[in-house]
Amino acid sequence: MLKVEEEFPNLCQLMGCYFHQDWDLTGPDTESVLAEYARVTPVNRMSLARAEIARLLSRGTDESELARDLDALGSYYYPGGDGITYVEWLRKVADCLTKHIDNQTK
Repeated sequence: MLKVEEEFPNLCQLMGCYFHQDWDLTGPDTESVLAEYARVTPVNRMSLARAEIARLLSRGTDESELARDLDALGSYYYPGGDGITYVEWLRKVADCLTKHIDNQTK
């Protein structure tokens, strides 16, 4: 069985490099951090990360397991601080990635 960081390498790169323990120094919120990620990341990598989010969510795991998976991927973001769940946050991340991908492929 693969470790979560091996199963989701692009999501690991996004979480570990942009939602690390000092993520809020990059921007005040998810959208700002993802804007910086999109500024330096090729569209194909963003598409892969988005697909990995969909695959992670399709597992149907509960919030505590998602929290463990995201921790293993290097994320220090806590969606409860913004009044949302991990599922809602990951959907928000995927939606933001879609917007950035669409903007860069126009």
